[in-house]
Amino acid sequence: MPKRRAESSLAALAADVISAFEEISENALEGLSAPPPSPQDVLASPTLQGIQHLGRIQAEQHRDLSQLSKEPAISRVVATADGKPVTYFICRFGTCRTSRQLASYRSPIGRLAAMPIGDEMTAPGGAVLEVVERTELRPAHDERGWDSRRSLVHRFSPPPIWIESLRELLETLDDAEDPLRSLLAAEQADHDAMARRQREVLTQMALRDQPILDQFQDEIFRLPLEDCLVLLGPPGTGKTTTLIRRLGQKLDLAALEAEELVVIEQMGPNAIPHTVSWRMFSPTELLRQYVKEAFAREGVPAPDANIRTWDEFRLELARGSLRLLRSAQRPQGLVMQRNDGYLMEGTCDSVTGWYDDFERWQRHDFSSRRILANVEVLRGLLEGDALKRVEDLAASIDSVDPADVEALVRRLEGRAPSWAQMMESLQASSRDIIRHRLTEHLREDDGFLKGIADFLETLQEIGEESDDDGSGADDSDRDPDDEDEGAAVAQAGRLTRAQHAYQAAVRADARAASLGRSLRKGSRSAALIDWIGNCGLSTKERERVGRNLRLVSALRPLLNPVRPYTREVAARYQRFRRTRQSEGQWYVEGRVVRGEVGPLEVDMILLALLRFCREERQSRAGRRSLESAFWAQLPTIPYRNQIFVDEATDFSPVQLACMLALTHPGARSFFACGDFNQRLTAWGTRSEEEIEWARAQIPTMPPVGFRHLSTGYRHSPQLLDLAREIVRVSGEGGLEVELPDGATSAGFAPVLAEHTAGGAISNWIADRILEIERFGGELPSIAVLVPEEPQVGVMAEELGRAMAPHNVNVVACYAGQAIGQENDVRVFDAQHIKGLEFEAVFFADVDRLAELYPRLFTKFLYVGATRAATYFGLTSAGPMPSALSELRTIFATKFLAAEAYGNEGASNGNI
Repeated sequence: MPKRRAESSLAALAADVISAFEEISENALEGLSAPPPSPQDVLASPTLQGIQHLGRIQAEQHRDLSQLSKEPAISRVVATADGKPVTYFICRFGTCRTSRQLASYRSPIGRLAAMPIGDEMTAPGGAVLEVVERTELRPAHDERGWDSRRSLVHRFSPPPIWIESLRELLETLDDAEDPLRSLLAAEQADHDAMARRQREVLTQMALRDQPILDQFQDEIFRLPLEDCLVLLGPPGTGKTTTLIRRLGQKLDLAALEAEELVVIEQMGPNAIPHTVSWRMFSPTELLRQYVKEAFAREGVPAPDANIRTWDEFRLELARGSLRLLRSAQRPQGLVMQRNDGYLMEGTCDSVTGWYDDFERWQRHDFSSRRILANVEVLRGLLEGDALKRVEDLAASIDSVDPADVEALVRRLEGRAPSWAQMMESLQASSRDIIRHRLTEHLREDDGFLKGIADFLETLQEIGEESDDDGSGADDSDRDPDDEDEGAAVAQAGRLTRAQHAYQAAVRADARAASLGRSLRKGSRSAALIDWIGNCGLSTKERERVGRNLRLVSALRPLLNPVRPYTREVAARYQRFRRTRQSEGQWYVEGRVVRGEVGPLEVDMILLALLRFCREERQSRAGRRSLESAFWAQLPTIPYRNQIFVDEATDFSPVQLACMLALTHPGARSFFACGDFNQRLTAWGTRSEEEIEWARAQIPTMPPVGFRHLSTGYRHSPQLLDLAREIVRVSGEGGLEVELPDGATSAGFAPVLAEHTAGGAISNWIADRILEIERFGGELPSIAVLVPEEPQVGVMAEELGRAMAPHNVNVVACYAGQAIGQENDVRVFDAQHIKGLEFEAVFFADVDRLAELYPRLFTKFLYVGATRAATYFGLTSAGPMPSALSELRTIFATKFLAAEAYGNEGASNGNI
């Protein structure tokens, strides 16, 4: 009787689900076929902004209805409210007209889909709901109609009930009196029991779809928008899935809490629309493409502008609005090389100490060199009331800590207007003198400018006077107007460019004479001064202009210190580098090329700039007068409401601090995920303390909320044991991960081939691939990893020859490019594999990997092994590296072998 009652309740559940699928899908299709209302019918007074907003709403509605027509629901939950049962259907996102209680998983009610049986929640209306039954659904539609495959029913009585097909369940129960059907149904039940123990096989290179998160992941992705969160956990625990689900929920305005909507509204009408104001950083191009497909499943448009690698974004930011790197219009910029060859080996182990040293040094250098030193210059050149104002200023800033540049800047802001008139007068006087002299020369020779233009065309590409070649020197050593004017003049005609060159040269000559120096030999200005000879300024004019320019150079940073602080940080970094190199700190001995920097050095400069801009924009004074001329010198920073970081431990603490600084000051929303054991870069983040350090660089960010996941959904028990052992022998501590409830020992021991080199490697891997296909009946997703890029093509060619008789295509994925078809075997350089997931992974030449990366090779092996869900193979040209030798007993010789590698008679846990 109990069995019949159970069957009856399951039949009712199945019938209800299929009926709901039909109704929701049909209503969604009706909505898709209905013509959308015109703006004139909806808007009282249509405007361009209103029409665009309406278009976005209609596009979102179309996306939601399209999804519902293909996937009506992902969960059915029965809850009680005041003792009465209520049935909810939870869909991935969106909603439509229906008689059912339909809710988006992103909405507060959507929490029901992840709650354990017996747990309670308070619904938005105030009702207390207790979950009494929960069914995970996987909608499927064919010519026979709707069905749900591999459904899992959770009730108060464990274990969960696995139903391979709801439709077939109904058909079986309808024919229960038929002996043949009953016999076949019993056999099917046994098959379903086995299927329940097996995991879904990955047949393509994609993130495994997990429509419903577990209870802990669910709680994390719903945390408030303004939180600063870091999600840590071993591979396969759903970190990236949780990140994607959080982004989808936080972009869905209908799913946000009232407090979160207030935060968005406070951004103002001119802010970037919240639905597109986000950015995600990925360490590799391959991972970026990989997660884009997962975003699409969640209905989140993910253009390339929103998902970036740090390497490309760093270049764009440093070359663009922050004006650090050289371009055609800015020849004074730095040149970024693709390596960090100037750094000592230990520098990458202490990135935080390196940056702290630079930040302290450059702040003191700015205060002493650009503020205090210029106050002394004014003391020596001014007299009377002007000198008294200088003394008042000196007294005002004397009490400010030289390292507190923000306080120094705000102290100077209040005094800026008093210096403006003096500086304008000095500049006008110099311009008039130079223009008068040029006019006199033109009266004597109307071809004077043409001659200058002709001469300039004979010069090689050489720069103006500068303190640090290629760095952009400070204003005390070159004209403060030359850089700004140069960008505009570069687009002008020949004579205008000649005029500008003449003015710049005589200014540089006058300034150098006033300082008792000569122009740098070989500079553009020196060459032009030699060419024009007596057609420059007179001695008296030269002295007057030189004094004026010295005063202007001294006044400018006091009038507006924002400009020199932001524009000259590259020059300060190069002085810092020279100083520390001479002291034997951070940098290798030998000649450092001026104006050249490595990527990690650019990160240092970027953080110094981003940190300053963030602090000033957050300050009360900055918000009050951000549009004033004083604050207009702040570079434009591409802030976004939300910043996400995948595989965060591959980024340095300095890079993470830069990303934190890119969050919009009004939203401060940051979410990163990673695993310290998967750090594949020497400079990568190593601990929670380094993440805390990154957050501390941006004091206005909220404290870091660390969350930890420990339930692994990707790996078989055998591969999970292998991952634990790799972490153990690497000396990184234990691996805290457990399998979900109901997991069994189904799986295969990893396989090993030692003393295997050349073509023997590809033959051995080919045999193992065929073994997998024979057992599983199809070819799953397979990756072959090699230690370095030159081996990618070689391995693909050799393995391709071995697999050709079996009609299996092998593709070389150079530089981590995701190419090929779903059932192709792909070959990658191991450094590009981070974050991906395959059913089977083979790692070739592990001994070569140990030679190339002696400090990181166990991490590479750990990452490679944890890319595999079920099958993992390893080859070594010689014996297995000594650091791994004690792991031999974990391996088998073949996936279906009865004995373990080197340990005859041991079980390998195969099915």
